[in-house]
Formats: sequence, structure tokens, C-alpha cells
Amino acid sequence: MVSGADFAFPPGFNRPPSGPGFRAQSVVGRFPEAELLCGSLQEQAWGEDEQDDMASRQECGTPPPAEEPPLKELQALQLDLGPVNNQATKAHERLKQNLSKRQKTLLDSRSSNIRGIPGFWAQTFVNHPQLSAMISDQDEDMLSYMINLEVQELRHPKSSCKITFYFRNNPYFQNAVVVKEFVVDITGYRLCHSTPILWRQYYKIEADSHRNHNKSPNFFNWFTDHNFAGSNRITEIIRKDLWLNPLHYYKMMKAHEEGEENESPMNPDAYQDFL
Repeated sequence: MVSGADFAFPPGFNRPPSGPGFRAQSVVGRFPEAELLCGSLQEQAWGEDEQDDMASRQECGTPPPAEEPPLKELQALQLDLGPVNNQATKAHERLKQNLSKRQKTLLDSRSSNIRGIPGFWAQTFVNHPQLSAMISDQDEDMLSYMINLEVQELRHPKSSCKITFYFRNNPYFQNAVVVKEFVVDITGYRLCHSTPILWRQYYKIEADSHRNHNKSPNFFNWFTDHNFAGSNRITEIIRKDLWLNPLHYYKMMKAHEEGEENESPMNPDAYQDFL
């Protein structure tokens, strides 16, 4: 035990009385200043010990204290999900490519068969319950020279729809191929490309007159100009209905003549958009 005579006090502290008859008491208890000093020195010593311990762990490569179990488990799960997500993406792309190749093969075969049926597309357009009211006798005659139709869904760089018409030699225009491409968004179909129609000289005047004096939503106006009400309606019908199952509409006239019931394969609710 340290005696009062041996205890070293810092500057500013008075030495406690000593000598015979003096009953020793705790230095800290009698002198509050010493109590504060000891507490401060103790806290400093604890802080230095903690820093030394952390430095020792770093030098020895000791890992920091473990994280909370739920967070650690979540991190492990996320690491496991990474490879699974990559595999799923690759599998999805392979499936899309395989289905696209199969679809193209079937569509090419369908187009070859349709080319062998005279007037197939003209009859299909005329039989469609929504398009029939928009097709004049002259439109029908013009469509009779169409030998093929293609609808392509494009995703890059923007979602778009490309409609391609193929014609044999006809008295109306010189084009063998007419392409119309639309950007598809929430507002509908926005024309981004259209092949200029090369009218034959003796029909050009009539075509211009028809376009300038008839702004109704008919097929002729859709085919030559898109700045009129009803363009979205015709594009949607061709893209979402006619192209998916043209045989259904080609056979409608025969079914009607035979008295058969023939409902459209298109979703009935979708027709409300066209009415």
C-alpha cells in the first residue's frame, strides 16, 4: 500500500498532513481533485489499451467482429443469386432465338402457300369486319395485285412495327415493295418511315385528287398518308389481328355463304378500341 509520504502529487495539489497521531485516510476520498485525476488517467489507459488491441488484430490479420446474422445471410443469398440470374437470362435468350427461328420457318412456308392463292390478301382485307367498311372498289382492285404481307416486331433501338407489302406489276404504281414503319409507344403508332408511292403517270392525277378531297379513314389514305384520324386503328388491326390469322378472314365469306357461325379470333375486348 502506498503511503502519503510516497504518493507523488501533481503540481497544484497540496500534500496531505502526516505525522504521529494522524490517522491515514484514503487520498482519493479526501481530495476530490485526486479522484477526478485518477478517473481521467484510468479512462486514458482504457482507450490506449483498446487502440493497442485493434492494432494488434490488424497486424495479425484477425477479422473484425462478425456482422449481424440476417445481413450476412442476405449477402450470401445475393451472391448465390448472381449466377442463377445469369443462367436464366442466357436460357431466355436461347429460347427466344429458337422460337424466332421456328416462327420464321413457319411464316416463310405460309407466305409460299399464300402466293399460290390468287387474290388471297385482297379477299382477306375485304372480309375483315372493321376494314371492309374502309375499302372501296378501287382499293379492292389495287389490293388484288398484292402477293404478300409481312409484319415484323422490332425491339431495338426502339419498340417499332414494320409492315411490308409486296405487289406484282399493276396499273396503279411502280413499287414492287412498300414499307411502312411505326414507333410504338403509349400514344399509339407514330410513322417513322414510309416508302414513297411511285404512281404511274396516267393514275397520278387521280391519286392526288383522291388524297386531297377525301380525308376519311379509308385504306387508300392509310396507304398513302398517315396524317388523318383512323391511322392507328388500321395499323392495329393489321398488326394484331389480320397478320396473326389471315386464313380466318379469307374463309369468312365462304363460311357466311354456308351459314356457319364464325367469330373473330381477336379478343372481343380489343375490338372496343376500334369502335
